[in-house]
Amino acid sequence: MLDSSLQPLVLNTKADKHLAPVIEKKFDTSKLYSYMSVDMLHFFSLNFYLGDKIQQFDKVLPQDGVLMIPEEDMPDFLEKFGKDYTFQKVWEVRKTVEWHNKVGFYRFVKTSANIALNK
Repeated sequence: MLDSSLQPLVLNTKADKHLAPVIEKKFDTSKLYSYMSVDMLHFFSLNFYLGDKIQQFDKVLPQDGVLMIPEEDMPDFLEKFGKDYTFQKVWEVRKTVEWHNKVGFYRFVKTSANIALNK
């Protein structure tokens, strides 16, 4: 019974549930944003366990917060948004359910020159 029923469930878990409390402890989830270069792909599992609080960066264009992004998307992302924002990497996870490579967490703030222009 152990080998056929219980071990496959434990060893083959696909949820990001274990990451949610860590993220909630580290960051203000009301200012948590994500970006993925692949259309229609988002951090659905983490968003579910965080109570649907992750917003899409490119839809909101926030003033400050924390960005979750696949590390391989960061160069293109910086090309699009790097002139308007300052980013500092603060954490990294090895993988998520939707993305099987490193995901970085970056604190960001919109640069003051661009804030002044938008007022």
